[in-house]
Amino acid sequence: MEQVTNEPLVTFGCVMAMDYDNQPEVIKDNPYDDVVFRFCYTNEDENNDLTITSELRDLIYKGYFMVAVAQYELIEPTNFRLWTATRFSSRIRHAFANTVPGLVRVALKNLVAQQAGGATRVC
Repeated sequence: MEQVTNEPLVTFGCVMAMDYDNQPEVIKDNPYDDVVFRFCYTNEDENNDLTITSELRDLIYKGYFMVAVAQYELIEPTNFRLWTATRFSSRIRHAFANTVPGLVRVALKNLVAQQAGGATRVC
């Protein structure tokens, strides 16, 4: 993540996780591979609640849970913040640290490109 500032922040998505550790019949060499993260674009409504998109709803139905909210700086939209939604195990925390910042960086880059008229798919 980038350096923290006092700039106004805009919510642009959330990070969802699925922990496949609940499947004992699957043995993996690296237990961190059992955690899958997905980024979902969303925003906040007038009550500062996250807008539940159809993609977000589908992931929840599949067993994903929210682990972070992503916001970018209004003044410098390439800077982002991740706010974790809950405490989670050290295994998920390790996988989060190794995966999520890059995932969010790509999502923000695609969003900025789309808003600037570039043509990359955001969802």
